[in-house]
Amino acid sequence: MINKKIFIGGCDRSGTTLLASMLASSPRIATTPESQFKLNLLKLSNRRLPESETKKVLSRLFNDFRFKIWLEKPDFLETFKYKIKPGLSSKEILEEMVSSYCGEEPYCWIDHTPNNIQNVSFLKNVFPESSFIHIVRDGRAVAASVKPLPWGPNTTYHAATWWAYRVSFGCAAELAWPDKVYRVSYESLVNNPEDTLLSLCENLDIQYDSRMLSGSGFKLPSYTKKQHCHVGKSVKSTQVNLWKKRLSDRDIEIFEAKVGGLLSSFGYELLHDKRQLPKISERVKIHANELFYALINFARHRIRLRKLP
Repeated sequence: MINKKIFIGGCDRSGTTLLASMLASSPRIATTPESQFKLNLLKLSNRRLPESETKKVLSRLFNDFRFKIWLEKPDFLETFKYKIKPGLSSKEILEEMVSSYCGEEPYCWIDHTPNNIQNVSFLKNVFPESSFIHIVRDGRAVAASVKPLPWGPNTTYHAATWWAYRVSFGCAAELAWPDKVYRVSYESLVNNPEDTLLSLCENLDIQYDSRMLSGSGFKLPSYTKKQHCHVGKSVKSTQVNLWKKRLSDRDIEIFEAKVGGLLSSFGYELLHDKRQLPKISERVKIHANELFYALINFARHRIRLRKLP
């Protein structure tokens, strides 16, 4: 049985992966690839499954493309199949999956699936002993990061709503379970990693290790390696404000016009005193761009899927 479980989530995928890789640089702490599939697995039931149901569960699991990302780890699937016996619950199947991936049962498992923060209530009921970390990052930086990617919004206008929707889940979880959900600022993690990690480890009741500063505790799957190119490297503080160069002045104004109050509540400085939402002509162009990128992203996603095991 894994003693500690820490679920990291938030709207910034780079931040969740970076923090997981930092914490997992310490011995007996391990992280695994994103596991969106675990929600469907855990919702089945917590009762022990007979052989027929176990086979159905595994069949659905093996056909999930997110699970296939895990298959890059040598010998993982063979070890996992060997451990799965009739009579296990869905929760136990997940734990066997984690220990198979890690090569041994870690003292602490860290799951950095972004939508964890949207499912705190459910995960807390399944794993009452677990802790949660809510990664918060300047929404304008998140918009600049996510726009070129084949998932998520591809315009700043829609990225503002997307960011606000997701951080609201984290804020609600912090209020509901203040002794279980801890907020970490991406900017603090990059600008002041040692103090941030020391404070976080104290809250999580895990031992701080100076090796965490290297951020090399997780080998990225090829599926996500390109978008997390800074993980395992020294992240420079100058990268925190790159969004100011990547977004146009009008994009920044639109983002601040939509969710400026929320940005300010997190302590982020607004660049525009006067902020105007898109005019009708701008909105038509924005929605046309989203439709265009939706088609392009569908094709890009299909191409990436073909590269999976």
